[in-house]
Amino acid sequence: MRRGSSRRARPGSRRAAEIPSWRTTPTEGVTAFAAANANLWSEIGSVDPGPWTLRLTTAATAWHAHRRTG
Repeated sequence: MRRGSSRRARPGSRRAAEIPSWRTTPTEGVTAFAAANANLWSEIGSVDPGPWTLRLTTAATAWHAHRRTG
């Protein structure tokens, strides 16, 4: 669960929280990683618009939006 949030953690967030370095990373660092991930998949999706790639692009974009809005 995102620190400072009263919302229930998503399954991926719970899974990531099991990794010690993920728990100690500043919130801004996780959000920056989400932004980089979204940018990467956006670029990959523009070159290879297959169904699998588009699902990952959509997921990365949604995660980044979630991180920005908290």
